[in-house]
Amino acid sequence: METDAKTLNALEVAVLTTPKSSDGEIHITLAIAEESIQKKQVNYDGDGDAHYDTASAFIKSMRGSDADAALYWMAKMIYAGEDQRFIARRIGDLAAEDVGNADPQALILANAALQAAEFVGMPEARIILAQAAVYVAVRLNPMRLI
Repeated sequence: METDAKTLNALEVAVLTTPKSSDGEIHITLAIAEESIQKKQVNYDGDGDAHYDTASAFIKSMRGSDADAALYWMAKMIYAGEDQRFIARRIGDLAAEDVGNADPQALILANAALQAAEFVGMPEARIILAQAAVYVAVRLNPMRLI
């Protein structure tokens, strides 16, 4: 219910602050909607360039042992509505391909994270996925913790 009230309030602000166009109508654009709700739209298309660019940045940040960046890109994907299984698969792929036998527990943990995320669902699954992403990221370069 709270979201509905916020949406209606934002729509009211947009209508009251947007001048009528030459045809006498009020046209609400994305920019006007963003300004009215005070929240920017996330550039994430689900299956296009933004989707793959974000997933690539997520993987590269884990591969670079940058846990903070990995959490940022993962949060962006979750906020945009990405399927938690897609995120968990990326973590598992990296655990197997990049961490590999240097820490065989990474793949076990990534698989456990997938199963636990499936079991509990969102929004709690974001915590499980975050823990797995951080674990895999730091296992690629444990010296970054020092």
